[in-house]
Amino acid sequence: MKKKFSKSPFINNNTTSPMPSFGFGGIGTTGPTHPVPSFQGCERYEYLDGASNKSVLFRTSSGVSYYYDPITPIQSSSGHYSGGDPVLGEFPMTDGDIQEFVNLIKEFRASSEDKTDRRSKGTGVYSFYEANRESREWSFMLRSGSERNKAIGSVISRLRKRSTLL
Repeated sequence: MKKKFSKSPFINNNTTSPMPSFGFGGIGTTGPTHPVPSFQGCERYEYLDGASNKSVLFRTSSGVSYYYDPITPIQSSSGHYSGGDPVLGEFPMTDGDIQEFVNLIKEFRASSEDKTDRRSKGTGVYSFYEANRESREWSFMLRSGSERNKAIGSVISRLRKRSTLL
């Protein structure tokens, strides 16, 4: 029996299927047990941290929503690691953390510094999808331990803390 969650325009209440896979590796096949935001067709940024926890920032009619989809112990390579609890936050486009995230991504995309073409533990993966397109418009990876990767991680951490548990 499916558990019903709150009615939100950002939640697809009729599914318990896994988040779509974008081929970055490290994400298991077991789907989330929490509601999955319906961000298909939206302009969005996706970020996989060094442990493959997924953060998605997607544009809505009222601003930007932030969704955090952590990996579970069954999905982790160790069988023990958990990325924490899933969260969903809604922020105005003018929010300082949202603006900082977008500006950092644009800056880092334009630079070759700290980029890598190898996905290894600790590597951050960044992708952008235009509205109504399911294929990546662009993506890049930042090497593990780089200051740029840490800067994005810091912004994501603040957004998670300001969001609501699902």
